[in-house]
Parts: sequence; C-alpha cells; structure tokens
Amino acid sequence: MFGTAEELNIGSIPIESIPIEQHHMMPAAIVGYSIRTGEQVILHDAAKEGMFTHNPYVKNNGIKSILCLPIMHQNKKICMLYLENKLSPNVFTSERLDVLKLLAAQSVISIANAKLFTAIQELKNSLEDQVKERTRSLERSMLETSAALAEVSVYEERSRIAQEIHDIVGHTLTSTVIQIEAGKRLMSKDAGEATQRLKEAQDLVRHGLNEIRSSVHMLKEDRYSDLSAMLNQLMRDTERNTGVIISSEMEELIELPTTHKKTIYHALQEDLTNGIRHGGSAEFRFSLHSVDSKVCFRLDDFGKGSETIKMGFGLRAMKDRVEQLGGTLAIDSRQEQGCLLRIDLPYPSRKIED
Repeated sequence: MFGTAEELNIGSIPIESIPIEQHHMMPAAIVGYSIRTGEQVILHDAAKEGMFTHNPYVKNNGIKSILCLPIMHQNKKICMLYLENKLSPNVFTSERLDVLKLLAAQSVISIANAKLFTAIQELKNSLEDQVKERTRSLERSMLETSAALAEVSVYEERSRIAQEIHDIVGHTLTSTVIQIEAGKRLMSKDAGEATQRLKEAQDLVRHGLNEIRSSVHMLKEDRYSDLSAMLNQLMRDTERNTGVIISSEMEELIELPTTHKKTIYHALQEDLTNGIRHGGSAEFRFSLHSVDSKVCFRLDDFGKGSETIKMGFGLRAMKDRVEQLGGTLAIDSRQEQGCLLRIDLPYPSRKIED
C-alpha cells in the first residue's frame, strides 16, 4: 500500500528488481539504509534531527515524521513498511509503533498464507494436468496393448489350428500311404484283399478330413475326456493301418486339463508317425505314469535311430506345447538303436492341492 490521503495505491514494489532510487514516492536513502541494516528508522522531525536532515526528498517535500520498518517472517525479510507525515512531528509514538508492528506481523502472516495458497493452487493445477496427461498416456497404452494382445491371440489360435492339422494330416497320410502300398503289392495276388486295403485307405482319408474340419471350425466338445480310451484307440488304429506292434503300459492318472490331454495325445500321434515314416520302426513301447507331481510320457521305437535329431514342424510344435505347460521334452537316439521320446509335464497347482 502506498500513496497519499488523496490517492491511495495497493500493490507491491519488489525491492530486488526495482532500484529504490528510481521510485519517487519515498526517500531512497532512508529506505535503502533500513534495507541494508535491517533496522527500523523513526524520525520525529526529519528536517531538524537525525542523519537525514539534508536529504533532498525530506527537504523538498517538507516531511515531518518518518517511519521505515522492515517486516520479517521466520528471520527472513518479507517487505518494508514506509510511512511519512508532512503535517505533524512525533506522530509515530511507541504506542503507535507497537500497534503497527502487530498489524505488520498479521499482514506478513497473511502474505505468507496467500503465497502458500497460490503455490498449492499452482501445484494442484499442475498435478491435475499431469494426471490428465498420464490418463491419456495410459489410455493410449491400453489401446496399443489390447491391439497387440488381439494380434497375439489370433497368432496363437492360428498356430494351434496349424499344429492340430499337421498332427492329423501327418498321421493320416502315413497310414494311408502304407495301406496303398500294401494294396499295390496285393493287386496281382489277392484282388479282394487289395480292394479292402484301398477301402481302408479311403476311410482313413475321410477320417482325416473330418478331423481337419473339426479343428478348423474349433469344435468345443471335449474329445479328450477319456484320455486312456483315446490313446488306446490311436494305438489300435495305428497297428491295424500300418502293421506295427505297440506295447503299452498306462496307469490311472489324476484328472488332467484338456490342454495336457491334447498335448499327450498329439505327442503320441506325432512320434508314432515319425517312427514309422523316418525311423522305419515296426515296434514301439509306450508308457504313461505319474511320478510325484509330474506326468511322465515315454515312447521307445526300435527303428534306425540317428546320431543327430533335426526337428521339423511337428516336433517343434510339440516342444512348444510342452514348454507352454511348464514341461520338458527330450529325444535320445543312437544310430541303429532307435529313439526314445521323453516328456515330463507338471500337474496344475490346483490338482496337486486336491
């Protein structure tokens, strides 16, 4: 607050930013002295006493009483209070000074609170802006994540269908080729038996097509509810269609999820096909049992074997399935000693607890 009785102004004059000598509303020397020393200046008759009697501002304006009071808060100078009177000397008595100091103390607290409130409002506005920006960023991330998950889901589903079709087609075609070869050999010797073999080959192809349609249309019924029956049926069909011998030993397992059942079924299907097609094996030994918290799958063939195993699409897909379920797949093979497929699948946690 500054001015005269006729014209009063309310505002602040930054001490640091505006040189006090440039301000025409107060004596620069007196205010500057109080600022530098931190002392209050009280002049009861400024033109006749004290160190500022010759100050041009005091002489030219006929100043009588002057008060210059530093306003402090928490040992920090907040502002300066300058008052003057041109009419009477001895205006700023000790009683009035006490009142002014009390008012100044209340004023400085109000100023500090106002600054604090302004800072809180600015912080609030800043936080609101940050929250809005963060929300927009999260929304963009969620949209991008949703799109990525949708793409991954589509890819996984395509891979799943491709794996099932591969398993079905590979096994079916292997059995079909063997039946056709047998039919060709019997054509000149036993036409009836040859016709029967070709009919079985035809039935195998039809069966394979039906299986493919089931996979493509993603039928939801649980075909694998009775795993033992499904495995036995697969082994009997393979024996009948290819002439191989399969001995098996399976124990009753704790109820498994469909994903585990499908993995076991297609692993047996894939490895029987590989053993016949690539290993030339005429005999297999299969076992399925549980050890601790794992399902142990073992399939021995007595074919050619190999020092190195090169994984094709079927074996890679099988390995991926097993690892997705937290299991392990390994193949032991030696030249002329056949192959051993080992798969260990952990039971799901809830099954272990049951």
